[in-house]
Amino acid sequence: MGKRIVSLFFLYLLLIFYLSSIPNLHLKNVIYFQDLFLHCIEYSGLTVLAYYSYLFKDIPSILLFVELFAFSDEFHQFFVPGRTFSFLDFLADFIGAILCLIVIIKYKEKIYGERN
Repeated sequence: MGKRIVSLFFLYLLLIFYLSSIPNLHLKNVIYFQDLFLHCIEYSGLTVLAYYSYLFKDIPSILLFVELFAFSDEFHQFFVPGRTFSFLDFLADFIGAILCLIVIIKYKEKIYGERN
């Protein structure tokens, strides 16, 4: 199972990079706050995969990696035609990662009595 999660983690990174490389990507019928919600969901998924891949030794290192990747993704979009660097998107990515880690920690505490 561990190798599958690691593979999914790297495939997910590639998927995010691919989607951010599409010029002029505009999701039809998506208003701005829905876009921010989608960013939260997208980076929550990345955070789950990072957590369960066991590639990182602790929660701060997971958060640091996810946020550096989010920043690099937004920076990369600056060079894609029709795309821009958006601090609000980056903030939504960060919020998604934080909320995801809180849910994981609370879940593990409740189910297993574990503390990280």
